[in-house]
Amino acid sequence: AWREKRDAEKFARMVEFGASLARARSVVVGHLGLDGMPEPRAAATAVRLLDLGYFRIGNDVYADSNGSFGLTTLERRHVRRRQDLLVFTFTGKSGVDHRIEIDDELVISAVDAMRRRRGAEDPRLLAYKNGRSWRSMLPELVNDYVRSTTGLDGTAKDFRTWHATVLAAAAL
Repeated sequence: AWREKRDAEKFARMVEFGASLARARSVVVGHLGLDGMPEPRAAATAVRLLDLGYFRIGNDVYADSNGSFGLTTLERRHVRRRQDLLVFTFTGKSGVDHRIEIDDELVISAVDAMRRRRGAEDPRLLAYKNGRSWRSMLPELVNDYVRSTTGLDGTAKDFRTWHATVLAAAAL
């Protein structure tokens, strides 16, 4: 009974999340067009990657203890540019090897800027410029951005649940 109730709540939440996506995606595209690499552009890049690549968000504790990566713990070495594609190769949760290709011009431009940054000690890929220094894009910042763009109490995980729901519906 608990599981059925939880699944019903999750489904109702996905209906609400799906309804908020058009507006959120519009805001994301607007922020991807910003100059430089302010926090909103970096957060928009992260959310667009969650939406297009079905990434897990990742966190430092999991990366440090398991040697696996998610979106916010990916390092610059995990992505290569191949013509008009970004190719992400990394080991994710449970030791699963991932190869994810992204062909979105706005994301490619933003990721290229992050990869080329100078003076950053942190090897992580996703970062934003705060004054003169670079700061890593942390899961909390991405989740705050998800909440602000969707208008819901959502998180990065909702993108994986949304895509799984859409794929299941398409399969049926």
